[in-house]
Amino acid sequence: MTTPARPVRIGLSACLAGERVRWDGTDRLQRRLLDVIGAMARLVTVCPEVELGLGVPRARIRLVGSPEGVRLIGEGNGRDLTTDMTAWAGARLNRHDVAGVDGWIFKAGSPSCGLAGVRLYEDDSHDAFRRAGQGVFAAMVRARWPDLPVADEEELADDDALDRFVAATLAYHKRAKHQPGR
Repeated sequence: MTTPARPVRIGLSACLAGERVRWDGTDRLQRRLLDVIGAMARLVTVCPEVELGLGVPRARIRLVGSPEGVRLIGEGNGRDLTTDMTAWAGARLNRHDVAGVDGWIFKAGSPSCGLAGVRLYEDDSHDAFRRAGQGVFAAMVRARWPDLPVADEEELADDDALDRFVAATLAYHKRAKHQPGR
């Protein structure tokens, strides 16, 4: 008896799938990505901020510190969410739906999901920032699976880039199906 093939699965920031989970109750629907990726893979949508319990609508959050020591802080209330987000993300990455993904598409610029160039504030002011941050959840995904194909929606705006991401995801899936526990 043969085991049925595991479908290709791609993690996706929930706002990109059209879920109204952003801080202000909006989404960032990426219809083209859904059409292309949804036709070849099962989507696993995640919104770290909502799943952490921050709700919709909610106060914005931001990265504060330096690349060596980043904190996730609520704007206006100063609440430090770093420990809570790290604990939640560690548990979420162990869940079967996420642990078996073959690629991930993140929301650019997000303090939880941005891959690079996220605003990193030097302190609690609104003035001093540089685009040197990486979202807390995205960083944990990359640390856990360094070979996993990852991109953000801005990187995949070009057809060639999207084709390369799809090819990398399919290659990862092919390699992963031969690994125990995947």
